[in-house]
Amino acid sequence: MRTPLKKGLLGKKNFLARQPVLRGLHWTAHRLLPLAGYRLEVRRCGDLKLGLWRKNLRSAPTRAGRGAAAESPRRLVLIPGFGDTPLSWLGVVGLLQPLLKRKIDELVLVDFPGFTGGLARERSFHSMDLLMDGLFDALDSLRPQVILGHSLGGWLGARYAGLCGAGERPKIRHRHYSGPATLLLADPAGAFGDPSLRAAWEERFQKLMKEGFQHLRPHVFAREPFWFEFFLPEVLDFAGSEEVIAFMKSIRDEHLVEKLLPSIGSRVWLLWGESDTLTPSRFASAWLESLPEATLVKLVLLKGTGHSPQLERPGLTALVLSLILGGSGDAVLRHRLAGRWWNVIERERPAS
Repeated sequence: MRTPLKKGLLGKKNFLARQPVLRGLHWTAHRLLPLAGYRLEVRRCGDLKLGLWRKNLRSAPTRAGRGAAAESPRRLVLIPGFGDTPLSWLGVVGLLQPLLKRKIDELVLVDFPGFTGGLARERSFHSMDLLMDGLFDALDSLRPQVILGHSLGGWLGARYAGLCGAGERPKIRHRHYSGPATLLLADPAGAFGDPSLRAAWEERFQKLMKEGFQHLRPHVFAREPFWFEFFLPEVLDFAGSEEVIAFMKSIRDEHLVEKLLPSIGSRVWLLWGESDTLTPSRFASAWLESLPEATLVKLVLLKGTGHSPQLERPGLTALVLSLILGGSGDAVLRHRLAGRWWNVIERERPAS
């Protein structure tokens, strides 16, 4: 059962009576997503749950020849951010659908329990260890070729790729899989570089635990959309729950991804809102400096965008992702809107 909120967050009115928009959205999504080809698979993580919205886009190829094993389907797994729902990415995913049908066999959207998604009424993970174990076990079985992670999701996706590179994942080794080939990380947390940047980030979440979501609210968007007010009660409920506060308190140094960055063998694209104040683009220096020299790493700074590019500028986000997934990294640099709507920072490859 979810923990009631402290009075200071919502006042005396009944919470359920104040979230008809979000309840309606969940009700609609659970009926429309199956019609769009998604099926909800719920994994058990002890007594907790993890949701996976799965959609087949095309038939996976098979290897020919005697004794050849079936080739793993090409999967893209989307991991949303802290407190977020995969529903916030449906606009971007919809715009990418024609391209994904040519490049990807299956699309998987992760739905965390207790967040503001379809499992919002389920118990949330109350520790980072539990969340990582549950998600990483799911990723072991899915063997994604591409991970698209936002904020906390980017942190988790990068950590999983680092553990794969270090030989710690998948737990059961698979001869055809050694980790994701591509990481698409939007405004990721988990690596800071400068200790002062980490201290400022930690202070922000300390105040979130003590003072509530209103302290964090100015940092979610560069310019808050008008409709966010309708979803605020659910966000306040999430941020004020004992499970979520316990989760934030459980984060330790060993959970950070910084020390694992040198082990990542994936192609890495960093998408960052230029106006992000929650995980500022200055964090990108830690990624660019710590990823292996032989790894392709590019940073795309989205102009006029804050911490939530999928909601603030879904068209721009989908365009940049389509150029990346289309197979030519140079397309992001050469596009006529490059320099106007985004800037690309490319780390120089080592001389051969």
